[in-house]
Amino acid sequence: MRYKIEQKNHELKNHHGLAISQHSQGLLGMRIQAVLTAIAVNAKRMVKLAEPKVAL
Repeated sequence: MRYKIEQKNHELKNHHGLAISQHSQGLLGMRIQAVLTAIAVNAKRMVKLAEPKVAL
């Protein structure tokens, strides 16, 4: 179970820029970036889950 959570954290950090703050400095800027990144990643997952499954 833990590996699934670690995969999500890996995706956020390495593929969506949460390793360092991109646009502003400080804790508030990092919090804003983390929230916006989480919204974007969750929206991407919702779209992927909403796609109809095609049987091959």
